[in-house]
Amino acid sequence: MKKILHLTKYYSPHIGGVETHLKEINKILIKQGYQVTVICSQSNDQESLEEVIDKVRVIRIPINSLLPKLFIKNPLGKFLLKIKVWTWIAQHSKLLLQADIIQIHDVMWWIWPLYMAVYYKTFLTFHGWEGKYPVRTIDKYHRYFNSLGAKKTIHAGDFISQFYLDKPNFVIYGGVNMPLENRKNDHNQKEHLGDILSSKSQIVFLGRLEFENEIEKYLQLFKIIKEKYPQIKITFVGDGSFRKECLEFGQVTGYIDNPNSYLKNADLVCASSYLSILEAQSYGKVVCSFYSNPLKKAYLTTFPGAKFMIIDSTPSSMLSKLNKINKLDERKLSGEIEKFAKTMSWQNVVEVYKKMWSVN
Repeated sequence: MKKILHLTKYYSPHIGGVETHLKEINKILIKQGYQVTVICSQSNDQESLEEVIDKVRVIRIPINSLLPKLFIKNPLGKFLLKIKVWTWIAQHSKLLLQADIIQIHDVMWWIWPLYMAVYYKTFLTFHGWEGKYPVRTIDKYHRYFNSLGAKKTIHAGDFISQFYLDKPNFVIYGGVNMPLENRKNDHNQKEHLGDILSSKSQIVFLGRLEFENEIEKYLQLFKIIKEKYPQIKITFVGDGSFRKECLEFGQVTGYIDNPNSYLKNADLVCASSYLSILEAQSYGKVVCSFYSNPLKKAYLTTFPGAKFMIIDSTPSSMLSKLNKINKLDERKLSGEIEKFAKTMSWQNVVEVYKKMWSVN
């Protein structure tokens, strides 16, 4: 039985894109007979230091008890935190030495104390970006040198190689679990997409309510739409620092594990991350996405499902594009979107990893 060891900042039940990515591929690896372990850090003091989640052994580094949170933010605190993490890794070296595959998700620096003993079985996935544009030179070189330390690498998005120095062996975009519900019975199956915006329409924003998800532009768009259609229903499936502002336009559900009940009834979905976009597209939904800089534009336009999306940089231009959708047949487009989503399964993502690891 092959032993797969993942190293990642956080893991389930913490909510995030990388956490979802790992949770889904681990489900498949477990079913295929692999023994899977995850080393991550605590996201809060309530998380167990060790537990089994869906047959995955999860071991957490007690980050919160190593140093005070405020102290971690200054340079000395960051350095001492690295020392603490490296000490923990060295003390638990058996986990890394006994693994057949070490798959690292961004946190390559964790393994440096044992690097010479495990480099030949170490693989690296870069997820996303640091959220600052333009990308800092130090971040570019940091990723480049980390990539040199891995046997092979994966980029979660083709945009990464355009703005960083390293070139990956493989590119993925995440996956989606196709819904079991029959979409043909959904209330919003209309004859034409011209009905996408009306007083009876339902708009769903899916994702974190944060600046990096362009939430301010979505709110500007919703303000314009609400002026024309005061009764339109807007639901924010997520949470974040813009919760108060979002409540002025509609319901905020907070973080939920399964957003499908909202997605299947939506006329339009607003999303800015690959996994959120794929979730909406699995229901054949048109997705609109904003960008504010060339990197985010590349992030969206290089996504394989971009041809089924409405991508723009300003609310007024986005609204103009929405109003032109009535030229397309909604049923045909919805079917094409759903067909595309079926090609983006988590099983396909796992096969990419196995190809990189060269395991059967």
